[in-house]
Amino acid sequence: MHLWNGSGRIQVADDGSTYWFNEGVTDYLAVKLMHRAGLIDDALLKLRLANFARRYELGRKISPGVKLTAAGAEKFKNWELIYGGGAMFGMLLDADLNKSDPQAFQRTMREVYRQADQPYDQKRLMSVLNVNSSNKAGEILDWLDEGQGWSQLRERLRPTGIEFSGFGSDEAYVDFAPCAGADCVPSFLQRQKEPKQAQ
Repeated sequence: MHLWNGSGRIQVADDGSTYWFNEGVTDYLAVKLMHRAGLIDDALLKLRLANFARRYELGRKISPGVKLTAAGAEKFKNWELIYGGGAMFGMLLDADLNKSDPQAFQRTMREVYRQADQPYDQKRLMSVLNVNSSNKAGEILDWLDEGQGWSQLRERLRPTGIEFSGFGSDEAYVDFAPCAGADCVPSFLQRQKEPKQAQ
């Protein structure tokens, strides 16, 4: 995923304004695709998702008042915020778009790829994301930039099928909402079903 976004096809502007996307969203995509490919199981998926929230929370504490767009100006100082906030953005946008169309997030990422003929700065990136998400991308980024605590994250994640809890500033846990007597991976994170072979 990192070869695809940031150092490969999708280039970003030198001002650092989109590091949250090419680093954090890429981390989210990598975890999602590793799970879909069977490289990590459900238990490790939960740990990785919890790490996104933990990094975002630590980033808020280490870099108080810094917005994701501005965090890239001092990448190493704001590392946790860039990676955690960007990954949370990717997960929330994926979950949000999935409610009405399971393919919408994938199409949005493909459109970012399609328009990668020149480096993305924040304005152009958000324009592409917003057009393809009915402005949900901008709403989620603004929400994260307001600085959400554990309780706000819990309420936002619950409808997605992710049961989240956090304590202090460094403990975060994820479980999946029960269904039919078992924990169920939310639909936007589920592995693709193999197409049935013709008889």
